[in-house]
Amino acid sequence: MSSDFLNATLTANYLISLYGEKLDEGGFQRAWVKYELAEATNLNVGVVDYIGGNVLFDAIQDNDMVFVDVSYSF
Repeated sequence: MSSDFLNATLTANYLISLYGEKLDEGGFQRAWVKYELAEATNLNVGVVDYIGGNVLFDAIQDNDMVFVDVSYSF
C-alpha cells in the first residue's frame, strides 16, 4: 500500500508478510516514507518489525530496526 503527499514528493508505504496456513507462523511488517529532497535525491526513513510465530522468527523477533538512507540517481 502506498500514498503520495505534498505534490508527490512524499510517498508513504506499508508492507506486511505473514507465513503459515493461518498466517500465525511469523513474519514481518515494514513502514517507510520516501521524500524527494531535490531532483534525483531521495530520503527513505522507516521501521521493520519482526513478528514471532515459529523457530526462525522467534529468534529474530527482538531485532526490530529503524533505517534511513539517502540516494542520488544520475
